[in-house]
Amino acid sequence: MPSIDPSESGAACRRDGVAGPPCRNRPSRSGLVLAVTLAIALATEVSAKNIPPPRNDFSPVEDVELGRDAATEVRRQIAVLGDPLVNEFIQECARRLVEAIPPSLRQTAFLYSFDIMNVTEIASFALPGGPVFISHGMIQTVRSEGELAGVIAHELSHVALRHGTAQVTAGSTFQIGAITGMDIGAVITRSSGHGILAQGSSFAASSYFLKYGYEFERQADRLATQMMAGAGYDPRDLVSLRETIQGAGAGRGGPRWLRSHPNPNVLDDEPSRDKLFRGAAGRLPVDGPQTPSQQFDVMQARIRAMPVDKARHRDGAFPVGTAGGFGVAPSGESRIMAAGDSLMLSVPANWNRVPASNTVTFAPKGAFLNTLRGAMGVTHGVQVGIARSLTGDLQADTQALLQTFSHTNPHLVWTPPFQRTSMAGRTGLTITFSNVSERTGDFEQVSLVTVHLPGGSFLYLIGLSPLDEAGIYRNAFNHVRESVQIVNRP
Repeated sequence: MPSIDPSESGAACRRDGVAGPPCRNRPSRSGLVLAVTLAIALATEVSAKNIPPPRNDFSPVEDVELGRDAATEVRRQIAVLGDPLVNEFIQECARRLVEAIPPSLRQTAFLYSFDIMNVTEIASFALPGGPVFISHGMIQTVRSEGELAGVIAHELSHVALRHGTAQVTAGSTFQIGAITGMDIGAVITRSSGHGILAQGSSFAASSYFLKYGYEFERQADRLATQMMAGAGYDPRDLVSLRETIQGAGAGRGGPRWLRSHPNPNVLDDEPSRDKLFRGAAGRLPVDGPQTPSQQFDVMQARIRAMPVDKARHRDGAFPVGTAGGFGVAPSGESRIMAAGDSLMLSVPANWNRVPASNTVTFAPKGAFLNTLRGAMGVTHGVQVGIARSLTGDLQADTQALLQTFSHTNPHLVWTPPFQRTSMAGRTGLTITFSNVSERTGDFEQVSLVTVHLPGGSFLYLIGLSPLDEAGIYRNAFNHVRESVQIVNRP
């Protein structure tokens, strides 16, 4: 049994009702028992070789196809670094970690690749089947080769455990549209430039491929520590990585990375699992020598001296055509339309379906701007989307969606509290807020309705119109909301 220093339990002595320093001489018996129990559980958890992947309806080949298509779109939107020295260093580090993937989780179909995104934000993510992306800002921020290995190992773990398609599987009953990388580049760089409805599409895409819940994060951390030890890295660097990013502050997107990579090792009102996890990880046998890498210092200095290329993700990357006529009133007649495989809704007869990934948008003819990637600059209409619930709490999920809108819409204003409503036979939340359209420069009104669905899915409906036409469109939005139905298909 590993020894535990009672002074590290974190319990504070209380004298006259005031919390004092940690009790070193008389530790709480219950606190010590809890610390020992957690330490044993974590030691077992971290060292357990068999980490069963979650249920998945996709084949490994389908993982590869999804990841390849998404990676292609990401590379179109974000400049990748082509420096031979930096790439060689990353490839060698990644090769060691790939070779340390347990045999039970290896997939012969997977095609691992490692790209460095030339953006300043601290970012990293992996796509199904093998593509891994790490940002210029992340490599600048980490303090050692071990922390960099922790980033790569964690992302590789998501790939090996097939978490991306497992999340799609969990929400497959209600999934709308194809999961692609079309919006991922905009999420990473916060440079979509297509207004509220495009941001809704980005939110849906990123919730499946770029954010995982605590259980998946815990699995990825467990596997990452094993891979790091097998590749000759100190697994404790995975814990220090989060501390390093936390210290980087908000200016470089550190908190945003931490929100998309939630720490599964810290439980409120209990001894720090982080400290115990570090101890458990430190007891894993490390294969090969652990020596400071001078090559890492050279590589990091080199990348810090490189300019960031913004040419591939500037706002003008998506040329806009001419807009049609605005002010088309909703028809008094309606027609039933399908939204994905599991939703039906009634929309005004003079509204058409607008192509978009991961969401379905309906708008009157002429009320949108044509772009190279489809009609994304919508000025009137509704969007229905399904994302994965990020928190399990409807209000928190709704606030996360509002925060997504605000990233590239600085004039967006909303006033809590939310109001109760219903949609698709479920109790939900609604809020109405104002914004300034990026394309027209005029004020617009936005109505948002959200409900949770079974299986951890999150359904939202966005209604959008110019502020001076809000009265005309309000009844149409309410009609659409009341008409949404879930279709139980065999």
